[in-house]
Order: sequence, then structure tokens, then C-alpha cells
Amino acid sequence: MFITAGAIGRMLDMSDSTFTPIVQVIHTKRIVNTSGNGADERWRIVLSDGIHYLFGLVAPQLAPKIHSGEITRHCLLRLDEFIVHVTQSGQKTVVLLGYRKMGTGPGAMIGIPQSSNSGQSTHQFTS
Repeated sequence: MFITAGAIGRMLDMSDSTFTPIVQVIHTKRIVNTSGNGADERWRIVLSDGIHYLFGLVAPQLAPKIHSGEITRHCLLRLDEFIVHVTQSGQKTVVLLGYRKMGTGPGAMIGIPQSSNSGQSTHQFTS
């Protein structure tokens, strides 16, 4: 199974609502709720097409998929439903709403992806 070449750029273009790319999860991190209001658990996710990576959020209803181990580091996902959110500073992030797991993945990060947002600090993700 291959990831979709140029997927991150096409996702950020936001012009094709039927686009269902296959991307790799290269990182997940729980976002701690400091407001204490009992809001749904939130997870940050980093998706890669092997060339670029993009930060995003997992919809709260998908959080159990991280707990169960269905969404894991290096797995491959076909993004069936997502939205791109533009922050006030102009940075774009993706919100994952629906997906299909395409396998466990290669067990390592594919390529050496670079940030898709210009001006965003560079992060090092290790295999």
C-alpha cells in the first residue's frame, strides 16, 4: 500500500471535496484539557505524505480509536472525511472526521517530510 504523493498540498488547496488521500500518521499526542469543564478528550495528529507533514486534530468521536490502538504511529489512513481549518495567523490544520485504516504501515516513517506551513517551526520526527 502506498501513500498518496502530494497529498498534503492537495489537502491544503481545499479545492477537491472528493479527495480521499492515503497518508501516514507520524505522531499523536493527547491535548490536556486545562479548562476543567469536562470537555471531550482531544488528540493532536501529524499526517505525512512522505514529502510534507501537517498538524491536525482528531475529532473527539475518534479518540477511542487511538486508545484501542487502531490509529497508531506509522499506520496508513485513507482520509474519507476531513476539513481544513485556517487559523487567525494563516496557518492551516486538518481536522480528521472519518477514515479507513489501510494497514499497519511499514513500521517506520516514510521519507523525510518537511513542514507544509511556511514560517512554522520545524519539528524532527524520528522513525
